[in-house]
Order: sequence, then structure tokens, then C-alpha cells
Amino acid sequence: VAAQIAGLGSVGSSLEVEVEHPTGFFTVQMEVDNSSGSPVVTKSALLRTARMLMSGSVYVLESAWENA
Repeated sequence: VAAQIAGLGSVGSSLEVEVEHPTGFFTVQMEVDNSSGSPVVTKSALLRTARMLMSGSVYVLESAWENA
């Protein structure tokens, strides 16, 4: 990850980084300013859901079965 960030060359460069954890991964979007020679994260964002996805069983939205 650090090598990818350090390779960005311009102000406002953006990238997505996938962070893995034991049950999957989430994506972090970042904007990086590398104009000083050292990368500085100027903006970051991530999206996660509050809906329970699984707990030994998978929870599928009812709408997924409408056309099945």
C-alpha cells in the first residue's frame, strides 16, 4: 500500500485501497497530495453497511428472490 501511495505524482491524485480483514474486505477511497515529495492524504472515505450480512447463515435481501 505504501509503495502505491508513494508512487502518486500530482496534487489531488486519487486511488482506492482494499483493506482486508478476517471476514472480507472494504474499500477506502483516498486523495493524496504528493507535491511536497512526501504523500499527504487530504481526503479519505469508506462505505460500509449496517445491514447484517451473515452470522453462520447468509442473509439475502428478499428483493433478490423476486425474479429467481
